[in-house]
Amino acid sequence: MKGNSIWKNVGLYALVVFSHFILFSRILASCLNVLVEGGSEPLILLIFALVSALYIFGLWKWYQKGWKLEVKKTKLTSTIWLPIGLLVAFIALQALVSGESSNNQRSIEFFLELFPAFVFFYIIFIAPIIEEFITRGLMAKYLFSKQETLGQTLLYIALSSSLFSFLHLPSSLGQFLTYFIMGSIFALAYLTKEDIRYAIALHIANNLIASLLIFLLQ
Repeated sequence: MKGNSIWKNVGLYALVVFSHFILFSRILASCLNVLVEGGSEPLILLIFALVSALYIFGLWKWYQKGWKLEVKKTKLTSTIWLPIGLLVAFIALQALVSGESSNNQRSIEFFLELFPAFVFFYIIFIAPIIEEFITRGLMAKYLFSKQETLGQTLLYIALSSSLFSFLHLPSSLGQFLTYFIMGSIFALAYLTKEDIRYAIALHIANNLIASLLIFLLQ
């Protein structure tokens, strides 16, 4: 890409990330504030679902517009079963090894006890979809649409997984690495099929299992 195109794409991707922090994060925070102040959970959930659907639709159209991901197939990206196997191993390891909860996880556990329907809906459906578009799909679209070497693929995985980890507010290196590994698995899933829906499906499965464990252990 030419220099001007690179900076244009960086700017457009920055706009994507800012849309998450400035727009969607404020919507989520506003809904939680209303719930804390005594608002009706079913009503707030309905409003949040409608607004989230509009935002996700906008991300989907943004993601689809005029581009195609091209990934050179290697042993790392040639099988769709590798991400599934890695995710199963990761979940099993997480279940066996206890660690300090991140700020993000503590917030989820706190609000899950207060507003279970709203939080379950958010972390099982909305968060995985939006996070995959922000940290995987749209990053690839603007910064890594043509991955012609293994080095480009590894750089994409590293950057997307780092952003994914930072979004979850890690307070230690161990927590950062936990989310980094998780993000790497989802990134690999995306690259193996070149379809963001595969990464979203694995992300939903991971969050569903994690949510059920949190609910059962409370």
